Amino acid sequence: MVIQSRALTLGALGTNMDKLIIVIISFCSGAVGSIVAPWVNWGIEKRRDRRNERKYLIDLARKYIHTKDFGGFGFVKTDVYIQLKPYLSKPVVEFVENFERAWECVDDSSTLQCDLKTAVLSDLQRLERKWGLK
Repeated sequence: MVIQSRALTLGALGTNMDKLIIVIISFCSGAVGSIVAPWVNWGIEKRRDRRNERKYLIDLARKYIHTKDFGGFGFVKTDVYIQLKPYLSKPVVEFVENFERAWECVDDSSTLQCDLKTAVLSDLQRLERKWGLK
C-alpha cells in the first residue's frame, strides 16, 4: 500500500506540473502577443501613411503641372518640385534645373516647354508604378 500511495502522489504532482507548464506557456504567449501585435499594427499604419503621402504628392504635382503657373523657370523654386526632387530620375532633374540654359539654346521655346511637361509627367507615371499606386 505504501508503494501505491507514492505512485498516486507522483501522479498528482505530474498533473500539477503540467498545469503549471500550460500556465507559463500561456502567459508567455500572451506577453509576446501583446508586444508583437501593436508593433505589427504600427508597421501597417506606417506603410499606409507613406502610401497616402506619396499619392498626395503625385496628385499635387499633376495639378500644378496642369496650371498656367507651370513653367521651366519657376518650377525649380516650388514646394512641389522640392518635395519631388529626391524621387525624380536624374535626367529629369537635370532637365528641370538646367532649363534656363536649354531655353537660351533653342529656337522654338514652346517645344521645350512641352518637352519639360512631358518629361515630368512621364516620370510621375514611373513613380506611380514603382510605388504601387497604379
